[in-house]
Amino acid sequence: MVEGEDFTMDPIVVASSFRGKGAGKQLVKALISEAQELGASQLHVEPVVRNAEAIKFYHEMGFVNVGQVQLFIEFSGKKWSKSLKLHKRKFEF
Repeated sequence: MVEGEDFTMDPIVVASSFRGKGAGKQLVKALISEAQELGASQLHVEPVVRNAEAIKFYHEMGFVNVGQVQLFIEFSGKKWSKSLKLHKRKFEF
């Protein structure tokens, strides 16, 4: 999605059989390159906040946190942790 000079990409999903082989990095590098060529001043991505693996991946690709609030109701009965630890930082919620 493009709004002015701010571009937003959907989080990518790589099949488990291809993870760790560079497919995700190639896709994101191509998206970053295309956004820059199109004149983007920023590229946004909003991975699911409880997906620590995805957040770490985007950090490694150069993305930084600018703040995100994500609220949901869990109907499956699964209990989620009330904290998240990323890159030696703990977030309580």
